[in-house]
Amino acid sequence: MATFVLVHGAWNGAHGFAKVRRLLSAAGHEVFTPSLTGLGERSHLSSPQVNLTTHVQDVANHILCEDLHDIVLLGFSYGGFDSRQTASASKPHQPGDTTRSQAATWWR
Repeated sequence: MATFVLVHGAWNGAHGFAKVRRLLSAAGHEVFTPSLTGLGERSHLSSPQVNLTTHVQDVANHILCEDLHDIVLLGFSYGGFDSRQTASASKPHQPGDTTRSQAATWWR
């Protein structure tokens, strides 16, 4: 089975993936839905300093802290910017590890 990291778009939050998260989990996949700083359930953290770099770091830190490998990284709308930059900047966790992630953007 696959490990999915789903990144929400602007003006939304991880809760927007509730239905697809349930469906993927029921099919046996692991699913992670990080929330981006200043958006959705983390909207109270919004400030002028929050930008795309912050959001890329949010996703990268989530992947690192959950110790995820061989993931499918999917960004919805604005989340596609985060996903692509995170995938291109991702580094192996330990010497000898390889990072194989697939980044996709899903536009509504």
